[in-house]
Amino acid sequence: MIGDGLRQRLSEMKLESAARGDIRLRSADIPRLAEWLVRFAIAFILSGSQIFGLISPFAVGFTAAATSVAGGVASLIGAVTGYLLTGPIFWSIPYISVAIIVTTAIVVFRDTQVFRTSWFMPLAAGFIMACISFVPILRSGWNLPDAAMMATDTILAGGCAYFYKIALSPWSGRFNL
Repeated sequence: MIGDGLRQRLSEMKLESAARGDIRLRSADIPRLAEWLVRFAIAFILSGSQIFGLISPFAVGFTAAATSVAGGVASLIGAVTGYLLTGPIFWSIPYISVAIIVTTAIVVFRDTQVFRTSWFMPLAAGFIMACISFVPILRSGWNLPDAAMMATDTILAGGCAYFYKIALSPWSGRFNL
């Protein structure tokens, strides 16, 4: 008797939501939602991974490897959340800035022919990382260890973007990078 009342109430709610025009999750949307959740999780995990205890360009490269705006935004949210939770705020601000600018580049250039090339987003990610990393290097006086860290950060951001894009190409269904 209780089960019948619950079933009746659920069917009424279903009819009410259909009448109001609420958005429902279709079965065709589930793989896309799963992709976004996986991109969020991977970017979150990559943002916590560091090399030399100082640099962490891996989530930025993963965000740059996104081939769609929605995938880029999911990666951006995961990267920003991870950077904020895994390190001090002053350490994470440059990486968050680069991830936001890279996602903006995805939005701006997504309909152009140059965006479809395999080298554009890795070069863009490396260039943006170099520009953002350049400011602290100037402040420190151009010493060799800081310049080496900047070069490593820049090369890893671009390289990760390129190789993550290759690794994720079977997922997007495009093997012709």
